[in-house]
Amino acid sequence: MRSILKAIIDSFISFTSLFVRSEQHPGERRILILRKDGLGDCLLFYPTLSAYREFYKDAKITLVFPSIFKPLAPLLSDIDEVIWFDHGAFRNYFAYRKSFMHDLKRKGYDVVLYPVFSKEKIAERMLKTANAPTTVTFDDVLTKEISEFERNLDFAEHITGTRPEIKFPTLSTSRLHQKDFNLPHRYVIVFPGTSFATYRRWPNERFAAIIETLLKHNLVPVLCGSSKEKEITTSIIGSLAPSSKERVIDLAGMTDFADMAHLLEKAEFYFGSDTGILHLAVAVGTPAIGIIGSGGYRRFFPYGDLAKNRAVFDPPSMKGAFPIGTWDGAEKLAAGEIHPSILNITTEAAGREIDYMIEFLYQKPYEKTH
Repeated sequence: MRSILKAIIDSFISFTSLFVRSEQHPGERRILILRKDGLGDCLLFYPTLSAYREFYKDAKITLVFPSIFKPLAPLLSDIDEVIWFDHGAFRNYFAYRKSFMHDLKRKGYDVVLYPVFSKEKIAERMLKTANAPTTVTFDDVLTKEISEFERNLDFAEHITGTRPEIKFPTLSTSRLHQKDFNLPHRYVIVFPGTSFATYRRWPNERFAAIIETLLKHNLVPVLCGSSKEKEITTSIIGSLAPSSKERVIDLAGMTDFADMAHLLEKAEFYFGSDTGILHLAVAVGTPAIGIIGSGGYRRFFPYGDLAKNRAVFDPPSMKGAFPIGTWDGAEKLAAGEIHPSILNITTEAAGREIDYMIEFLYQKPYEKTH
């Protein structure tokens, strides 16, 4: 019923947009880049923005980005205008939805770029509403089964004619606000949450086992997450040995993405879920170990320097029933049920990556960015 109601609402908004007049802007070319998806997706896309800025140097570029990216807004200073897309407001409030859609038409964009490989139906409606003379999507770009990062480079090359040369780290924290959390010198960011995608979340008891391993190496685990994930971090800490509980720091609900960028930059490494913070770790140049299921392995991670950006995965899950880059069967899982390609990842496999990372950091020549 809810989906039917939204379809009716969107049809009404599309119809009324026909009567919205596009602004005229003689002598000014307007470019819209529509990228309203998640933090991780946007971080994988972010390094290519400079290529679009250079190519459209004489045009006004407007970027639609998710509002969760707002703490990182100083990184977008080269973009003329940023429209912060609020997913919750768009989903729940008719006035916001109508205003957003009508503005796509009203602002009179000459070119609309939609560099998103997995298209959304609502985004297709947005493109139609914008009704720009030129619209470019991945339908226009020849791409193969490659990582999402490489796909972003493909799209930028298709538009500009030149393939961007991206060097890691891709994100500088120098312009971001910084809070002092007074953390010890050697700490590891542990991130167990996966936002709403609970089927991608590794069990709490396995995170607890990894925390015990980190403590044995005299590394301080710093648990992070949103305020909604505080229950997860509290549960993990509650299952630790009494002597271990006092040595763990819980910052869940206390950080925004700018805070996380600074915390990650100074951390020894990241260990945790395949979520936006994993990509933030890579972006600031911090070594990372990601718990990666079949839907993320090789499509989203690992990338960059594979000597320090590591994936813990279940090899059998990457074949046959669970092809690379898909979460086959996820739609059939009950609430709270974990996808087999995540559930089958053992603490032993994760422990081996912890051992590798410790050897990599402390017994081989490696210069940390901080």
